[in-house]
Amino acid sequence: MRDERPLLFFGAISGVIMLTALALGAPAAYFSSDYGFAGSKPEPYLEPDETGPRSAYGRSKLLGEQEVQGRFGLGSGVRDAAVGDRG
Repeated sequence: MRDERPLLFFGAISGVIMLTALALGAPAAYFSSDYGFAGSKPEPYLEPDETGPRSAYGRSKLLGEQEVQGRFGLGSGVRDAAVGDRG
């Protein structure tokens, strides 16, 4: 069984950063990637599409998004669909 503690840490740290920014009255933005999806869809993913990350990195990004959106009610962020894409 894989150790999921690093995954949980990186997912939760997004919430800690957002909480700190809100407490300081500082602007904050959450940046993510499309790695939270399975990668099997031939066209770009949309927000309502079902998630299904295939890697620990993807699971941590999805957890971060869920933490920021669920805990803080922030419904917007930036999700890059071309991480490492050479076009």
